[in-house]
Amino acid sequence: MNQRNGTIALLISGAIFGSFGIWIRLLHPSFGPYLIALFPNVILMIVCGIVAFYRKEKNELKDNRYVYLFVILFGIEMTAFSLAVLHTTIATALSSFYIGALVSSFSIGKIFFQEQMNFFKYGALVILFIALLFLLFPFSIDRFNLGFMFAFLAGILEASTNALRKSFSGKLGMSLVGFAMGLGGVIVSSFLIICMRDFQFQPSIFSPFYILAYGLSYIGVVYLVTYGFRYIDLNIGTILLSSELFFAVLFSFLILHENPPIQEWISGFLVVISIIFSNSSFLFSKGKPHDSL
Repeated sequence: MNQRNGTIALLISGAIFGSFGIWIRLLHPSFGPYLIALFPNVILMIVCGIVAFYRKEKNELKDNRYVYLFVILFGIEMTAFSLAVLHTTIATALSSFYIGALVSSFSIGKIFFQEQMNFFKYGALVILFIALLFLLFPFSIDRFNLGFMFAFLAGILEASTNALRKSFSGKLGMSLVGFAMGLGGVIVSSFLIICMRDFQFQPSIFSPFYILAYGLSYIGVVYLVTYGFRYIDLNIGTILLSSELFFAVLFSFLILHENPPIQEWISGFLVVISIIFSNSSFLFSKGKPHDSL
């Protein structure tokens, strides 16, 4: 039951991640990119802080340095991905991001959580890599630029922060985890706003609604991902989160009335096949909560 709920939580998270592009597009005419990134992190920090205080969530970690490391890594991840989208296309950035996340999650899962590999996991990994390669089509040496490297670094850090979240399970309340993420996001976003002089502020009548919807979605995905990784292996969880690629294409077509190129559709459907294939491994192993810190 817990394994099924964890799977559903991560799939819903992938859908929410895929919807973020909609809110960013709607807010972009009124605000700069780093200010847009600041809004959901402020809401996340405030709401999770209030919930953690109200519920009197406790920190039972043996070493608080892991929390500080989590905040730092999440902040660097945000910075790296922000720089990536400034130096390359969104498709290339997402492809590189998930390549980095997959390689790292499989390595971290094996070394620190003793996660076992099997036919289904290897098969899902191969299918997903093919899906990510479709996002890089047509291949060109120009795609492997600074933006590609920044996105790859962000993917590595994503796997690292998810591993820390997995280790926090049962020892650090989910609201405290969300507060730490929001704090890291606020610090980095504020730093980038000042450094990049991103002071565009021309709100429309709908801006408060878009900001609130984006912020609540962000809060939801933080809780869902934290919950999901408690019961799902790090490598399988990363594959489930890659459903973002499918939902991003679907939402851009249905809601934004865009016409994504054929390779993005192929990539999205291959991601779905990879997720179905990866979940077949549940016949052979059961997810359990992890707490290694």
